[in-house]
Amino acid sequence: MASRNALETEARTNLRRRLHELRQLLPQPDQFLQVESRTLQWIGTAPYSFDVADFEASIAQAQQAQSSHKLTLAQRAWMQAADLYQADSRAVIAVGL
Repeated sequence: MASRNALETEARTNLRRRLHELRQLLPQPDQFLQVESRTLQWIGTAPYSFDVADFEASIAQAQQAQSSHKLTLAQRAWMQAADLYQADSRAVIAVGL
């Protein structure tokens, strides 16, 4: 069985690898990530959106419009939600908006 130190070393190596991959994917990684020797943090003031949050907002907007009998607005919001739902099922982060 692997020792605790070996498991921790492997975990740190995997984290460094994934962090490197993430930095390669982001257009300006330092705008979004604050990386210190023992901490990693997403910078909350950076311009970004998550597709799940956008999907949930579209659903809420559609429901609100529907209950207010604003059917054109409701239809538009439902269509936007459907478009977001049909997007790639992996976590999608849109940056630099």
